Amino acid sequence: MSDYTSGNINFTGLGSGTDFQSLIDGLIKLIATYNPNSNSDLIRAAFEYGGLMHFGQYRHSGDPYFTHPFEVAQILADMQRRLR
Repeated sequence: MSDYTSGNINFTGLGSGTDFQSLIDGLIKLIATYNPNSNSDLIRAAFEYGGLMHFGQYRHSGDPYFTHPFEVAQILADMQRRLR
């Protein structure tokens, strides 16, 4: 389940009490390894918006809906890094 409090979203589906902001920070660092000119503020805003818009939505598994789009972004960023 996700917990929305003052802009912080936690995804228990990604590990007990995983902090959404630390996940975004990790993704931004990964993207910066192959694109140092990436706009970290825009990336952060996009994921915060997505997390907020999907707050309270769950997959049939019970995991928060937004875990999937986030994990896909991680996979694609890692693939891009490996291609460089």
